[in-house]
Amino acid sequence: MTAEQVPCHPILACARDLETSLKSVSEMPADYLRARDKEEALVTLARVKAETAELELRLLAKAVDVAEEHAARDAGTWLAHATRVTAQAARADLHLAADLEAHPLTAAAMRDGSVNQAQARVIVRAVDKLSDEVDDLTRARAEKHLIELAGTHDPRDL
Repeated sequence: MTAEQVPCHPILACARDLETSLKSVSEMPADYLRARDKEEALVTLARVKAETAELELRLLAKAVDVAEEHAARDAGTWLAHATRVTAQAARADLHLAADLEAHPLTAAAMRDGSVNQAQARVIVRAVDKLSDEVDDLTRARAEKHLIELAGTHDPRDL
C-alpha cells in the first residue's frame, strides 16, 4: 500500500477538505451574490467558524505529544510558533481547550455552531466563578442557561 492509499483519520480528512473547499472559492468575487445568499453564507460561515474553532481546541487539548515531539513547553507554545500567532493568543486557546474539556455543554454548543469562541470564553469563565458551594447540578443549569442566552446575546452582554 502506498502513502497515498493509506487512509487518514477523519479529522485530518475534514481539515484537508475544508482547505480544499476554501481554496476553490478563494478568487471568486462575492459581488454577484443575491442579498439573501450573502446573508445565508455569512451566517453559515459564522457557525462553521465556531464549529472549526471547537475542533481546533479539542485537538489542541490533546496535543501534548506534539509539544513533546517539538520540545515545546506546551501545545500552545508549539502552536504559536507553527501558526505565527502570539504566544498570548495561543496560551488563551490552550486554556480554553482545557476549560471546554471541563464544560462539555459549552463544547457541544460550539460544535453545533450555536456558541462562538468568544461566547464560550465568557460562559466557562462565568460558571467557573461560581462559589465552590454551588453544586454540580446548579452549575450545569447555569451553563445551559448561558448557552441559551448566547443565541440572542453577544459576549459582552452575556
